[in-house]
Amino acid sequence: MENKCKIIKDLLPLYVEDMLSEESKKFIIDNIEDCPECKIELEELKLNIEEEKYLDSKPLEFLDKEIKKDKRINLFALGFGLLSLFIIFLSYISSPIYFPYSEDLINLTSTEEKHIIEFSEEVTGYNIQDISSLDSEKNEVWIEAWKTPLDSLLPPRKSLTLVIDKPAVLLYSSNNGEVATQLQEGRGGKDFNGMMLPRLAQNYYLMLSIILSGVIGIILYVVKPKPLAPYNFFTIPFSYMLAHIGIFLPRGVNYTYDLTRDFIYIVLLTIAINIFLQLILKIRKRKI
Repeated sequence: MENKCKIIKDLLPLYVEDMLSEESKKFIIDNIEDCPECKIELEELKLNIEEEKYLDSKPLEFLDKEIKKDKRINLFALGFGLLSLFIIFLSYISSPIYFPYSEDLINLTSTEEKHIIEFSEEVTGYNIQDISSLDSEKNEVWIEAWKTPLDSLLPPRKSLTLVIDKPAVLLYSSNNGEVATQLQEGRGGKDFNGMMLPRLAQNYYLMLSIILSGVIGIILYVVKPKPLAPYNFFTIPFSYMLAHIGIFLPRGVNYTYDLTRDFIYIVLLTIAINIFLQLILKIRKRKI
């Protein structure tokens, strides 16, 4: 019996790994039922093998999680990079191209109480600025009209009509550095001693971002911190600088007549670029 148990114990590892023939398995099962010691040996062997499998799988599970995490970070970085390009593209195709004044552009019908302006079919958008005065006869309404690059690809639309329900001096701004045109009844107009000036505030923000990027860049170059966390402060002004360039460079100008619109696009692009750069830093950190 003792020799038989020794044989069974030698075969138990193969039995647990399911590497025996059916006859050998039956031989072991029949003898285990009659030998408590062999049965205990089998249970202990099963527990040890399960524990070894669990311990062996831990490093593989960790490696698998890290690989999946790297893939997610890379996908997010790619996504925000593409989002940045899309914001630049959207800003460009929706940017206003202002019309210079011409007699074919505007047809004005005026009464004592209101003015009705009919734009040509090319005009797809307009804006008015009401400059009120204590003297109601000198109220000024500045008008600008435009189309966008996207409109050139779309079918023609119905011509736009603007109604101004009060007496006012109507001034059309071409937004091209020329003086405004004072609109007259019908399709006439005459030069006005004044013009709408472009907004340049965004250029001051650009200068501030360049200065901050330079100062932080010099500090990081001198200190050369091993952790990459301090570089996160550099990405914010640097992202704004890139965003400003991305919005204005495709248009070939560094000024705007719609500061609110362009500033919103700059902020959105700054956020997208900053997240993209942060993810790039994170990818670099994980490779170090």
